[in-house]
Amino acid sequence: LAADNDPATQNLLLFYLAEIICCLKQMHDLSILYRDLKPEHVLICGTGHIKLVDFGFSKQIATGK
Repeated sequence: LAADNDPATQNLLLFYLAEIICCLKQMHDLSILYRDLKPEHVLICGTGHIKLVDFGFSKQIATGK
């Protein structure tokens, strides 16, 4: 995707990147550390949204509350 100069492709890439960032932010807010982010753990579901999978290396972190 990144090598394509088509603006529609670039917009799609930015959309997916924003969804990954939102996903990581939500997990951070829930005190979950996702430690295995790699392309094969990012899936695109039927509706076109991102799903992160394989939480085997994830860790619940102490919040200090």
